[in-house]
Amino acid sequence: MEPSGDALRQRLQDLLRTWQTSGVPPRWELMYTLQSLLVWKKKRKLAGLWNPPPLLLTATLDDGWGHGLEVIEACGRTAGLRVERVGLMQSAEDIILRCLDLRPQLLGLTVLQFDSEPPLRQITEALGAGTRVLAGGPIFQIDRELAARTGVHHVAKNVADFLSIILHLNFSYS
Repeated sequence: MEPSGDALRQRLQDLLRTWQTSGVPPRWELMYTLQSLLVWKKKRKLAGLWNPPPLLLTATLDDGWGHGLEVIEACGRTAGLRVERVGLMQSAEDIILRCLDLRPQLLGLTVLQFDSEPPLRQITEALGAGTRVLAGGPIFQIDRELAARTGVHHVAKNVADFLSIILHLNFSYS
């Protein structure tokens, strides 16, 4: 087993550069690429970029499909995050309870609708400083002040943004 995730980090940075210069490929190609990289990682017995691996909880407030969550979950697992899905179309209360119970370092949310602002604010206000909220969805492109108004720490417009954010985060454990 390699003592560090340097080779994995390099592969992920190369992938990120490709996505940033050539554009993010279609979902099926993203999933294939991430699965191939996960197999490569497992063959080399690489655990991931962090020790211990940070926990990423994922949920949607108003998205019943969850296609974006599937992509970021695959990306997170490939990088070495522990990933647990709270679920689709979850209430703020259910998301908060799971976060308070599991104490994740990251909460990944998909938000699609304007009327999700109050529950989004409720979630960020209820979480402690140990959980960073990383959200995505078209609403953040339409309303560029939504993240600041609701306390969202990071906004990812696509998987390339998500990967860039997690590659630059320092996780602390308490």
